Amino acid sequence: MTEKKLNQVAEQEVRQLRRFIKEGHVPKESVTMELFVETVSEDRNVPREQAAKLEERLAFWMKEIGFEL
Repeated sequence: MTEKKLNQVAEQEVRQLRRFIKEGHVPKESVTMELFVETVSEDRNVPREQAAKLEERLAFWMKEIGFEL
């Protein structure tokens, strides 16, 4: 997966998770960064060797939009 695509996936997933939590579909307490990275990796078919980069991009977008786990 390219850096650009990985970044897009991370932004989309962070925004979606924030919306799901805000709407009450997912309790915030039940989500950890580790679980989030694992779920996104599986759902979006991110290669294992890119998991660390995915986590970095997810953290970036969380900070960017003011959302914390």
